[in-house]
Amino acid sequence: MFRAQTVPIIVKILELCPNVGNLAIWSPRGQTWRLIDTLSHRPISRLSMDLGLFCVSPSISSDAKPEHASPLTESIDLRIFDALHYLTHLTILTDGAFGVSKCHYLTRFPRLTHVAIRTYEPRDVVQPILSACPNLTMLIVFSDDLVSCGEDLSWMTDRRLVILDSPPDALTEWWNSAKGKKNFKDFWMLGGEEIFEATNE
Repeated sequence: MFRAQTVPIIVKILELCPNVGNLAIWSPRGQTWRLIDTLSHRPISRLSMDLGLFCVSPSISSDAKPEHASPLTESIDLRIFDALHYLTHLTILTDGAFGVSKCHYLTRFPRLTHVAIRTYEPRDVVQPILSACPNLTMLIVFSDDLVSCGEDLSWMTDRRLVILDSPPDALTEWWNSAKGKKNFKDFWMLGGEEIFEATNE
């Protein structure tokens, strides 16, 4: 777990942890695309991070941009998808970080099966994700965002979709889940229970 830490320090610590499989990087300071080489040598299956942090501003000088930056306006270092080849669970809790423009990113992770997001554009985002990612078995959308949007939820019929309350304390939630705290159910477990109940009605 890294929170508001500088990129060089994150890199140094990860170099000492070659077998890390569950990682959270929140509000890192520095050029986050420089983490990619380090991430590529780790069997990371669970990640909590905003993928937009790997986007490179067009204002950055050409010699400072990553070599494999996408030609899209929203340049992203395409190596991140190979680096996270083992990724199965992705959580993006940054408020408003996941909009319709980022849906296509998810299709590039070959083993991705579980996604949890906050979004201000639920109607625009949910269906494109579910349609584009046939291997996805669970998409969690946190309900406080949907309530604030005043959405009619009757159109959400895909049984892979789960609507949950946002964790009251995301940091404690992550630590309890990562440590396997006894009798603790993280939102992945709660989502799995809801899907099981829905498919066995």
